[in-house]
Amino acid sequence: MSGQIARIKLTQTLMQTRKKLKPQLAEAAKKKKWNIYRGDTVQVISRRHPEYGKQGKVLALFRDIDRVVVDGVNLGERKIPANEETGTPESRQTVPLSMHYSNVNLVDPVTGLPTRVHRS
Repeated sequence: MSGQIARIKLTQTLMQTRKKLKPQLAEAAKKKKWNIYRGDTVQVISRRHPEYGKQGKVLALFRDIDRVVVDGVNLGERKIPANEETGTPESRQTVPLSMHYSNVNLVDPVTGLPTRVHRS
């Protein structure tokens, strides 16, 4: 009797459908090695990006969604709510927002130009 129940539970778990990942997350999961690390200097290479050509240091990496945060690039405002206990009013703070890693390239420290990195 217990063997039948175990077999039924096993077939039920095998027949369940898997959740499909969003295409963006599926692509991010394929990458094993990155060439960009925190502290590297990068330049925006996407011509359609409003801050094309700007350089900055990488502050953070989000490898699970293929995004980087670059210091001084792609700035946006973040609202900080008022705090009644301390008496501070509501304010806005300018912070760098994330951007897709394909929009940036590493900067060669010798020439100061964006370069592609290849593994051989």
